[in-house]
Amino acid sequence: ARLATPGVEASGHVGWTESTITTVGGCTDSIPPSCFSGVGFEFDATELGFLPQAVGVAVSGFGSFSLSAYDAENQLVETTIAPAPVLFDDFTGFPPTPAIFIGATHLEGIARIAIHSNEVMFELDDFQYGRLVPEPSAFILATLAILVFTTPRRCAPKGRSRPLLA
Repeated sequence: ARLATPGVEASGHVGWTESTITTVGGCTDSIPPSCFSGVGFEFDATELGFLPQAVGVAVSGFGSFSLSAYDAENQLVETTIAPAPVLFDDFTGFPPTPAIFIGATHLEGIARIAIHSNEVMFELDDFQYGRLVPEPSAFILATLAILVFTTPRRCAPKGRSRPLLA
């Protein structure tokens, strides 16, 4: 599937085989069954003009979630794990738990992410990505320091006196 955002490819698959994400999802026949699902997002640096340094998404559902971020060399750079929601004895199953925001950052850029759950399905919302911006206070402090040290200082020439004005 393709997102409305150019430069980002979404897929309902999570396992990687060469440059293709392969489908993983469903439940095993074990007792109790073991379920899993996931989705992946790949960023095209050529189309976007950059690789995002920060990526995040709100996830909701009944399972636990993990977000794994990979760099341009397909190396894992960060994993974020959100715990499974607490379910009560009288839980009816609907509505799902509130969304949890999970994300990752990597200064050299994130080429792709994979989101996994231990349930058959989950929902994503508020998918966000972008470049990190320095804090304004740190940026202002650095700019002032550069200006102070690079501004030439004028001193009165030695050996000359200034005339007194009456």
